[in-house]
Amino acid sequence: DVDGLQGFMRDLDALGLEVEITELDLIDWKSPADADGRDAAGASLVSHFLAAVVAAKPPRAIVTWGLTDRYSWVHDTFPRQDRARARPLPLDADYRPKPMMAVLERYRRGTADVGK
Repeated sequence: DVDGLQGFMRDLDALGLEVEITELDLIDWKSPADADGRDAAGASLVSHFLAAVVAAKPPRAIVTWGLTDRYSWVHDTFPRQDRARARPLPLDADYRPKPMMAVLERYRRGTADVGK
């Protein structure tokens, strides 16, 4: 709900409040089993979410709920039927960057295209 999210951000701005995105991660339990496909879809969701937020009110900070899939709570709380490990965070279980990391990096540098 981009319109609702942006309206909420504008309401916060009208109140003079700062915005921080915290505990950002993905629940991928209903996504296809292909890890690369899940990672690409997750990065796209994060990109669209952050673009909607930033277009209305840039946040002071964007914080994920951890850094690596290795220690995420998501796998235990939202197990996949195919038993594949959840991939909710910017780094995989072996600490390799996933597409979500590139999205977050673009926002950190201020180079994200918020029109997409």
